[in-house]
Amino acid sequence: MGKARYMSWSKALAMWALCGVAVACALLIVAHVVMLWSSGTRAGYYVNRIMRVLWPSSVWLMATEGIESTMLGYALVAVSIVANGVLYAIIGAGLCWCRNIRETTK
Repeated sequence: MGKARYMSWSKALAMWALCGVAVACALLIVAHVVMLWSSGTRAGYYVNRIMRVLWPSSVWLMATEGIESTMLGYALVAVSIVANGVLYAIIGAGLCWCRNIRETTK
């Protein structure tokens, strides 16, 4: 069998960062929809728990309480989304490093 071909580091990190940003944006949309359509149910609780795992920097959204429609509120949401992309890129770098270590020890 030939040697497995993997993405370059820059492409892999960009992909992981993009996944982090996409997850944060998708969860933000889901949370908003759940808040609008099912305000009296426990669905919001479950979305919040999922957000804490998949979007750890979502706790920064608490800083926007009361200033949601201001430029500072939008900036805090954007920083939280970008921070999730950076976190995913760091996790991706660690996984790529582990893969490279595994491949070189074979």
